Amino acid sequence: MAAALDRPFGRRLRLPLRKIQCAGGLRASDDRIRHGGDRAARHRAQSHRSIYVDANTSWRRRVAFRLHLQPRSGRTIDRRDRCDHPSAQLKAPADNQPVRETRVLGVRVDCVDMAAALARIEAFVDAGGRHLVATVNPEFVMRAHDDIEFARVLESAALCIPDGSGVVWAARRQGCDLSSPVTGVDLIPLLAALCARRAFRLYLLGAAPGVADELARQLQKEHPDLKVAAHAGSADPSSDDETVALIQAERPHVLLVAYGAPKQELWIDRVGDRLNGVAVAIGVGGSFDYLTGRVPRAPLWMRRVGMEWLFRLARQPWRIRRMAVLPTYAVKVMRSRS
Repeated sequence: MAAALDRPFGRRLRLPLRKIQCAGGLRASDDRIRHGGDRAARHRAQSHRSIYVDANTSWRRRVAFRLHLQPRSGRTIDRRDRCDHPSAQLKAPADNQPVRETRVLGVRVDCVDMAAALARIEAFVDAGGRHLVATVNPEFVMRAHDDIEFARVLESAALCIPDGSGVVWAARRQGCDLSSPVTGVDLIPLLAALCARRAFRLYLLGAAPGVADELARQLQKEHPDLKVAAHAGSADPSSDDETVALIQAERPHVLLVAYGAPKQELWIDRVGDRLNGVAVAIGVGGSFDYLTGRVPRAPLWMRRVGMEWLFRLARQPWRIRRMAVLPTYAVKVMRSRS
């Protein structure tokens, strides 16, 4: 059985498949994947594409759990370095390996997948200081064109992850090799697992009253070692003193803010200097509502083909006013130089 399989093929055979994200950059002197050497798997690894493997294959060809590439540096890449499985033991990237970035209509987008984003966040906490992580989608890009302050905050972010199929599409046109968006809804469970493993304290802020608390209980049930606190709060400046005091009392390392864009990013920028000890602050929009089941998420097949926005629009017609910018966004991207 070949090590690299297409998802539809695996489904037809009803094989237990596992997905991994490979590190590329094989040396010219050794273009084989050890214990395999499949040409298809090699090409996927070089382009950082996902690989689906038959979990019943022999250990010599089980790429998912015994992946060893020969990178340019000569260091062997273990599965834990570039794996997007929820139980991954992700390692922080080295300082001499900066994240590649591109510009989508002038707005910075970092070319990172889920594994790289989590590794960067872990590195930020280890390094200390203050780091804003922005989840950039097409609405962010269009708003930044009209809102100078919002554009400034995005430019100051330590990491701008591609949240949305529209941004992934535009980034690919600029040469960014991305396979899928890094959404806040997908990021939070993995980030909670990382915080539990590394003993990072997590704070959930925002959404309607009770939602953040419910999500905190849910995450703690899944990860008993996780230290997590929550508060609904408000983006209104009159509530800043109370909110900051509550956050400081818990001394979190990672802060997730669900006020919606651009309020959450502007709030983080406004009070950031007062959040001592908070190494990473991330605006996550409506992720808390999706994770607690208050708002249903699009089926997996719609997310895979980049049509989650259509499902959201059908369930929440009020989004039409926000999504009205999408056609303009698409036209501007197609007219921009690739």
